[in-house]
Amino acid sequence: VIGAGNAVGSVFGHKLTDRWGLPRSPTVGVGVMALGYAVVAFTSSLIAAVVLLACVRIAAGFVFPVTMATLQARAGTARGTVSSPANVAMYSGTTLGAAIAGGFANTTGFTGVAGLAITAYLTALACFTRAAAPDRRDPQ
Repeated sequence: VIGAGNAVGSVFGHKLTDRWGLPRSPTVGVGVMALGYAVVAFTSSLIAAVVLLACVRIAAGFVFPVTMATLQARAGTARGTVSSPANVAMYSGTTLGAAIAGGFANTTGFTGVAGLAITAYLTALACFTRAAAPDRRDPQ
């Protein structure tokens, strides 16, 4: 169910991007992911948790192509080259996050893992927003 959410977000997310615009879409998507983890941390029902996590993955499936498109747009002639380090960073972050989250596995109601995920999402969004913003020193 959670994987299906990711697929739905990837396939149909462009409609949301068309509606919200490229600059606003990552903010909305990451906000939905952070909120989803915050809510799932206090959910006592397994079914509700799976539905919430599927919604988080819909948002993640929608945000990933937007992020890659933004990175590639900023890369100029190195469009293809930028995707390789982006994937390395993504998988390295996943590995590091999983290693750190293992230490939070015994917290009540998934709160430790959710807190880590929310912090990571918001930190990544801040870095992405800063990196994607036009350079104010650029005379264009």
